[in-house]
Amino acid sequence: MGDTGAGIRWGATRLWMGGQSLYQENAAKVFVDRPWNPQGPQWMGFSGNCRYGTGAEYSIRNYPAESVLDGVYDGFELGLGCQQGSSVVALTGQWGVDHGQNPLRLGGDQSRDDYSLSASTPGTGGTWIAVGQWSRLRDQDPYSPLLGGVQRQIMRRETRLEYDWALSDSWTVLGYVDSTRQASNVSLFSLSDQAIYFGVRWVGK
Repeated sequence: MGDTGAGIRWGATRLWMGGQSLYQENAAKVFVDRPWNPQGPQWMGFSGNCRYGTGAEYSIRNYPAESVLDGVYDGFELGLGCQQGSSVVALTGQWGVDHGQNPLRLGGDQSRDDYSLSASTPGTGGTWIAVGQWSRLRDQDPYSPLLGGVQRQIMRRETRLEYDWALSDSWTVLGYVDSTRQASNVSLFSLSDQAIYFGVRWVGK
């Protein structure tokens, strides 16, 4: 962990189901991070090997099958990460607004708060990763007169335990268990879900 760092990151997400494109996102993020060396006792067992950072994100989100949902998101992020050997703990918070691109989008613009706590540590032949996420979404306008005419709010909690096996510098086999709970003042958007996933991941370098 060296001195001040800065960079630009770009990412693209595509989701297909049954041969139909459901979701497309193009996102760019700029960030700056600096070392953080707290005085006194070790923080959570991490002996001062920490960094904190700030960032800003801009993304274009399209739903080809339901273009009325299209939006443009902008927001900022604060984060803190600490490393001890090969183990890492990270905490992030992100705040932003998804601006609707169609005046017919139910609820109009959406404000979002997202928080994440993650930890990773080596295991036999791979890496254990634990993630906890909490988010809140609030609509600017009433969602629909058919659903009470209220401004929709959604609170979502997700926990995930994952194990990754690296096949190469770019390919990873992974498996994880995931639990999601979502509550809303519009009951249509409340849900609870538990699932097990297996797959492969490719990261370009």
